[in-house]
Amino acid sequence: VEQGTLDYTLTRPADSQLLVSVREVALWNLIDVVLGAGVIVWAFNQIDARADALNTFGFMVGVVCGILIMYAIWISAATIAFRAIHIENLMGLLNGMYEAGRWPVGIYPGWLRGVLTFVIPLAFAVTVPAELVSSRVNWIWLLVAVLVTALALGVARLIWRWGIRNYAGASA
Repeated sequence: VEQGTLDYTLTRPADSQLLVSVREVALWNLIDVVLGAGVIVWAFNQIDARADALNTFGFMVGVVCGILIMYAIWISAATIAFRAIHIENLMGLLNGMYEAGRWPVGIYPGWLRGVLTFVIPLAFAVTVPAELVSSRVNWIWLLVAVLVTALALGVARLIWRWGIRNYAGASA
């Protein structure tokens, strides 16, 4: 938005949300993915017999849901850039939220746990997959995580379309 290249993206025949989402691919970030996969493999080797195939499947579905929830949060926040060009404070807030998501929501006080579960669904992105693999949570939470993921993606899409409809262009 600041550079005016979003105008060009919106005139292309492909979906603008997809184009914005994949406009910059940093191959060096794959190192983080490989390291994360290594940590997961190491952790699976440390867990006792509870990490069977069913729990592993639930964990993988939960991780995919978590990735999609985080995407929905970030694309929704990025849509705010259509109205407020300088959003450094918002990005700082999102980075703080991301830091909060590094830990299971159970360590936070009740009011913050509620916010991180129902307002900003980090519990479904972080805590549910970890607790599924260790058999500490009921399987209904995986279904809830899938539903929350679908809801988050739907809301993010609605926010994106609202942002596009109300986008005045870089020259406005």
